[in-house]
Amino acid sequence: MNLPEVLLSEFLYDMDSLGPECLSLTKTIIKELSYLPQIERIADISCGYGNLSIALYELTNADIIAIDHRSELIEIFQNELKFNKLNNHIIAKYSKLDKLPFNEEELDILWSSDLPSEFTFKRVLSNWSQFIKRNGYIVICAYCWNSPYKPKEVSDFFLSCGIEIDHISNRIEEMENKGFAPVSHFIVPDTSWWNFFYSIDVQKENLSKKYANNKDVQSFLRSINLAVNLFEKYRDYYSYAYFVGRKLPANKI
Repeated sequence: MNLPEVLLSEFLYDMDSLGPECLSLTKTIIKELSYLPQIERIADISCGYGNLSIALYELTNADIIAIDHRSELIEIFQNELKFNKLNNHIIAKYSKLDKLPFNEEELDILWSSDLPSEFTFKRVLSNWSQFIKRNGYIVICAYCWNSPYKPKEVSDFFLSCGIEIDHISNRIEEMENKGFAPVSHFIVPDTSWWNFFYSIDVQKENLSKKYANNKDVQSFLRSINLAVNLFEKYRDYYSYAYFVGRKLPANKI
């Protein structure tokens, strides 16, 4: 779902992302990255207001480069970093996501859990691998089918939103095809979804009244309502998952 620009400050600020977040999963994933002797540099792509960026810094003490393609969000995050005296440890930058400001093999970890729909799983693995050190890691999220049965209502919804969904086994195979050794994957728990939906519900009614004549906002809110209804009905059949892959040296691909 694409968030209308008019809602950037009102809707996204309280939630930070357009998907469920789970700090306990973030902690678990960091513990999984044992192959690296030391984590020095992490990129958080599509960082929003930076909640995850701050968590990654607190968990690793690494230098964090937080990137977002929405300049309004980056400006607010930069001010917050200065206020909390974190700007020497976390650098927030505006950048188009198809022109990331990194050198080859610069990053120990490239992390992205909330990308626009046009940045597909395959596209990210193909285009951003170059920025990761050999034996460095990528952490990326994607929607997945949990069973052979794919409810048509869910398929139609994802198609209408331009969101890619595939089987977990296909995601893992894609990682292997793009030069990554799959390390693990984690399905976001239902509790994270309910917390996410509750945060939305708190805001929906007021936003609907305030932007009663804004077609984009009304369409977005209808999509949110449908997403909640589909999750209640079909959550056993699909999920949102984190995938962790280690970049293989060229001679092992």
